[in-house]
Amino acid sequence: MAYHLKIERRPGKVHPGKNDLVDTDCKVVKKCSKDKSVCSQVCERGSVVVPDWLQSTLAYRRNLALKKPFCLAQIPATHNSAITLADGFENRDQLFYQNVDPRKTWSCLKTNNQVLSLTDQLILSVRFLEIDTHFFLNDLRTGHCGSLNSTVLTELSDALVSGIKSSEQPLTKDGLKEAKVWIDANPNEFVVVYLDTGADIERLN
Repeated sequence: MAYHLKIERRPGKVHPGKNDLVDTDCKVVKKCSKDKSVCSQVCERGSVVVPDWLQSTLAYRRNLALKKPFCLAQIPATHNSAITLADGFENRDQLFYQNVDPRKTWSCLKTNNQVLSLTDQLILSVRFLEIDTHFFLNDLRTGHCGSLNSTVLTELSDALVSGIKSSEQPLTKDGLKEAKVWIDANPNEFVVVYLDTGADIERLN
């Protein structure tokens, strides 16, 4: 491509919305990017409300599951538990929505796996947390990144799959501290925390 050509991304006209929460009983607050340029509605950490009848039902189910050997127990889990809207993942997705075609329901972008924080997931009876952790910017951070054993795929994922600036991706230790606070407050509960590490950490050896 000739260097004198200028490439522009024309902004769309569709109002992107604010990733509004639907059918979730919690204290709604704003989660904004560091520069305050884009915000989303999220549940304040630890504010999700679970009705008493549902709490009892979930506790009964957990007790039944734990009567089995661990390898046979059915433990409620979430995939990429810490890739949450509550921590800013997907916040910038709404900017991409300005250019999607509303007539095409498949035309969308979703870079978070979860909406609720780790604390709220635990309140809702999740007992297996999977946390993606990678080493970049001189620390262990939670995010969609790392080697995919393909240069093309890795470059594509680095550009698209987080919906949050790299410098704003949360530290993994903060997610672990969040889980520990809840576990300390609920000492009779059993929680599995699995760290899903990438090839970038293996290279540190």
